[in-house]
Amino acid sequence: MAIYKWRGKDRFQNKIKGVIIADNPQQARQHLYQQGIVVHSFSRNWQLFSRLTPILQAEFLLQFSLLLHSGIPLKQSLQLLQENCHHQALYQLITRCLQNLHRGLPLSHTLQAEKNLLSHSEWQLLYSGEQSGQLAQVMQQLADNKQKQVKLRQQINKILFYPIMMLTISLLLTLFLLLFIVPTFADLYQQQQQQLPYLTQLLLTLSQFIKNDFIFLLIAIMLLCTVIYWSYNKLPQLKIGLLKLICLIPTIEKIYLQTQAIHFCSILATMLQAGITLQQSLQTFLPSTTTFAQSPKLLLEKEAYQCLSALQQGFRFSDGLSYGFLSQQTRQMIAIGEQSGQLDTMLHYVANHLQQQLSNQIDLFAKLLEPILMLVIGAIIGVIILGMYLPIFNLGNVIL
Repeated sequence: MAIYKWRGKDRFQNKIKGVIIADNPQQARQHLYQQGIVVHSFSRNWQLFSRLTPILQAEFLLQFSLLLHSGIPLKQSLQLLQENCHHQALYQLITRCLQNLHRGLPLSHTLQAEKNLLSHSEWQLLYSGEQSGQLAQVMQQLADNKQKQVKLRQQINKILFYPIMMLTISLLLTLFLLLFIVPTFADLYQQQQQQLPYLTQLLLTLSQFIKNDFIFLLIAIMLLCTVIYWSYNKLPQLKIGLLKLICLIPTIEKIYLQTQAIHFCSILATMLQAGITLQQSLQTFLPSTTTFAQSPKLLLEKEAYQCLSALQQGFRFSDGLSYGFLSQQTRQMIAIGEQSGQLDTMLHYVANHLQQQLSNQIDLFAKLLEPILMLVIGAIIGVIILGMYLPIFNLGNVIL
């Protein structure tokens, strides 16, 4: 499969352009000809990193659910999505789904291997909806959950953009000072042959090191970033360790707990509404190799494990929730929903309430982050300037 971009005119001589996915250029041109398009320019559209982004996943699930809700059969819905798909990775996914459907395999069989698209609990929800004949409703709920995740990710990215930009500017400014300004002062102080303060000596040494070994330092940093990125994606234990390290910052820990609580409550509510029992719903948060004799490592695994243990011992579901995971007021609301037989409704309400709280916390965190970053950047530049002018101040004191 390859992606081709084209320009041409339609039946009404309107100039149009677009992209098309086909096995070869001849097949692509034939498909455009069948649509009545006269192609004027045609070329390969290369995609270096073709992957399913969260936004693309949300759009796919939403369009899929709308087609199913419209009464269009499963195969025909996938065919329509395939015909209008312009992304190579998504096109290949839809193709695999159609091929397995032709072999008599269910949709859940194909999506089970798509770890980036659906988590284990979300896949379990899809499988249950497929078995109960509620695939359209379940797909709509999955699309809603994915859209909430995308919205949250966009909020976090929006917050991270400003500090990353400011830190990048401060780093470039620091490098400029160390590479071009500090050496000028070094030549001046060398001519005067006076004893330099420790801070000035440190800055001069750092400047000389960066100037002499800049290429080596740049290559080392790039290799280090590559190793960290590869290790982060390939070694789950490293990912868990880094997460624990980042969560040592109280504000980030609170945001992380909030996001996990939203995911936990929304998935449980959706599965309960689909007719899945509470015990089965909680089991989906545990990996297939986890038993009660093992110690769960991830936060949601731990919560699911505790709740299952509480249910097996005759306690309520809400009794198994940790105090640090959900507030006392939230656990009381869940307990009320459990006693009244409206646990799914209450979990949906709790998830929406936590989502609103999280949005407010993120906005507040962004406002607090701006002045802190300005102080950090000002301190870095101030230390460099102080280190450069400190010998001049000392020289003035000697003269006096």
